[in-house]
Amino acid sequence: MEKRYFGHIEIPMKRVHLELTNICDFNCVFCPKSVMKRQFGYMDTALSKMIIDEIAENHIAEKVTFHVMGEPTLHPDFFDILSHASGRRVNVGLTTNGGRLGGEIGERLLKYDLHQIDVSLQTPDARSFALRKAGALRFEEYERGILDFFSSYTAKRRKTIFKFRFLNTRFRKRGMEKRVGQVKVISSTEELKEGFQPLGVKDL
Repeated sequence: MEKRYFGHIEIPMKRVHLELTNICDFNCVFCPKSVMKRQFGYMDTALSKMIIDEIAENHIAEKVTFHVMGEPTLHPDFFDILSHASGRRVNVGLTTNGGRLGGEIGERLLKYDLHQIDVSLQTPDARSFALRKAGALRFEEYERGILDFFSSYTAKRRKTIFKFRFLNTRFRKRGMEKRVGQVKVISSTEELKEGFQPLGVKDL
């Protein structure tokens, strides 16, 4: 098969990441946001639609994923952009911290047929959730919102790929403890299974 190129890039690519915003409502201690030098803000809505159009018209990627820094659902025109991508028949992936899935955002997402949803769960218990610095959001509320959304969404759209992401980056525990206090790190598959039991996962 003859190779196709868009500029110097061979296409189609697996995915294109589109950073709708670098603003996040969490302040995770393990996130580089605190040292990011870029100005915080939102991608211009017209620009995001233009990029989606270009991807669709040139078959540049198999899917567009709203991801990189920030929480995509915080973009004031998030659903307008999502609707535009759906109208162009572009497969959409969403990476979210999951904090808003239990509210209006989650309810509205039920209307959209997403190709993939990645939930950055990262810290699967109340103690480690403190590392997320999620304001007034309690872990129990966070967990219940994600579980309810997962149950409702998969009941309607069985083909959507769901992935739950966990923090597995190695770091110097002593250095982190100086900044945030004592930290417990899940270091085995068995511990991870225990924390993941509420989701009904029996094997990892």
